[in-house]
Amino acid sequence: LRYVVRRLLVAIPTLLAISLIVFAILDLAPGDPTSQLPLTIPLLLIIGGAWGFAFSDLAVARRQFVNPSRANGVWGTPLYFISQMVLASSIAFA
Repeated sequence: LRYVVRRLLVAIPTLLAISLIVFAILDLAPGDPTSQLPLTIPLLLIIGGAWGFAFSDLAVARRQFVNPSRANGVWGTPLYFISQMVLASSIAFA
C-alpha cells in the first residue's frame, strides 16, 4: 500500500511537469495549432466516433465488472465497430 501511495505521489507532479512542458512548447510554436483543424463534417465525425468509443467502453466495463451478461456485448460490440467506421470516414472527408 505504501508503494502505491508513493508511486501516485510521484506520478502527480510528473504529469503536471509534462503538461507544463507540452503547453510551453505549443505556446512557443509559431502560428496557431488549431488553425489546421477542419471545422466541418470531419470534426463532427471525430466527435461522434469518440463518443461511440466511450459508450462502447462502458459496455465492456459493465460486462467485465458489473453485470457479466451478453446484453452488454449486444450493443457495445456493434457500437465499437460503427465508431471505428465513423472515425475512418472522417479521414476520407478531410
